[in-house]
Amino acid sequence: MRFREAALAFVPRHQSPAPPPLKIVAFRRARDFQRIFEVRQIAGFMQSGLERHTLVFGPDARGSVANQTAFHEYTHYLLRSRQGINFPVWYEEGFASLLSTMRITDDAVTVGYVPPRVLEEVRRPRLSVRALLDERYELDWARHDLTRLYARAWLFAHMLHFGHLAGLPAYHEGIPAMLAHIDSGMSNAGAMEEALGAGLETLQRQVRQYARRRDLPVQRLPVPDGAPAIRDERCLAETEVRQELAMTAVSRNREYARDLFARILETDPEDVDALVGLSLAEDNPRLARDAVIRALAVEPSHSAANVRMAEIKVAECRGSTATRCLDAWDEGARHYRLGLRTQPDSVGAAYGLGVVYLHTGQPGDAVNYLRVAYRRAPWAPRINFYLGEAYRLTGDRARARTHLMKAMHWDADERRRERASMALGLLGP
Repeated sequence: MRFREAALAFVPRHQSPAPPPLKIVAFRRARDFQRIFEVRQIAGFMQSGLERHTLVFGPDARGSVANQTAFHEYTHYLLRSRQGINFPVWYEEGFASLLSTMRITDDAVTVGYVPPRVLEEVRRPRLSVRALLDERYELDWARHDLTRLYARAWLFAHMLHFGHLAGLPAYHEGIPAMLAHIDSGMSNAGAMEEALGAGLETLQRQVRQYARRRDLPVQRLPVPDGAPAIRDERCLAETEVRQELAMTAVSRNREYARDLFARILETDPEDVDALVGLSLAEDNPRLARDAVIRALAVEPSHSAANVRMAEIKVAECRGSTATRCLDAWDEGARHYRLGLRTQPDSVGAAYGLGVVYLHTGQPGDAVNYLRVAYRRAPWAPRINFYLGEAYRLTGDRARARTHLMKAMHWDADERRRERASMALGLLGP
């Protein structure tokens, strides 16, 4: 709680009205984390979702304490869940690194400490600010020396937030405006010139000088009185542990997730949550369908099972005839509605139903459901695309333009960005 309170003093002020809840999975041993999620070069990740976000971390490979990783990934959660804007990856990773070394004592919180190994890395002038700012969507181990790229992002974010304590201009005052400009589609260079009053050449020179400083500035914040109270605490049963871990691993290690779900079902063949999870983990479409059919046979009104069946029905229309697609969409809509009836706050059901209504010529109904999903995840390009299309088809050109622009600027997939651009073209000048 103290980390969160201190971090929010630096997080740009754009409150998302209905952020998803957060699930945290912490590992005691680095090798367990690496084995389960089939990773070697990271010690944690934050996985965004419509229903909830998931933060997973453990000690790094050197055996360091897990706090730094946890703080880094939790910062991603604060940015992603509480903000209505998108952040370029260079800023998000640099800012998360900046807060990751927060030091908390009984009377103060210190922000801005940079470990010597990071300073050593950034003092090698091999990566320009311009090259760093070229990274908008994601950082890729195949294309980059990520150790150096993260270190440079860390230093640059440090200078923007704390450089005024070392005699540089008060760039921190212009950060919210800079990020808002970038979110709206302005180039990094243009946004910095506009909001910070400095061009890339100036910033490059300043960050090189900043890296040569003997000590980088830090900022101390007072700790609020009183320790935060723990609301509730209990140990999970073994089946609950397997279910939670399997659902966390399903997008990164399907084989491991399938094994855990199978072990749950050996004990209880009618565990509906495990059957739905098994359907998500199956690579074979027939087996995925069979698992969710079994779940609905046990509990026909189960929300997650109906949403999963709807997803399978809609997926069946890909590459099929228009008539078959209409049947699939009708079936999908029926299951999505059942999912919402049982769980009215199901964002996945609302999003899916909105997309189905859009494809079946009911854009007015689509708007109503897609707005529910947008309130939960205003940063998601896919939601912005479909909501923008729904507004376009209902004649609300101003709102359509806002959401389609968001999709065009922020979807990491180039083909989807092109779709958004084409839809914008249909709006005219």
